[in-house]
Amino acid sequence: MLLPGPSDVAVQDQLTSGALVRFPLRPPALRLRPVWRADRASVPGLREVLQTATA
Repeated sequence: MLLPGPSDVAVQDQLTSGALVRFPLRPPALRLRPVWRADRASVPGLREVLQTATA
């Protein structure tokens, strides 16, 4: 679901009136893929930490 439950949405009035509609879609799982420039590395070891966190 792209939006939280109706009681948690700030746009409940628009959903109720039909100005906005809820799509029956499941968003895909998103993954980060960090791109690292070795010549811009200012913190030693940060690349490895980011790669581990996004694996």
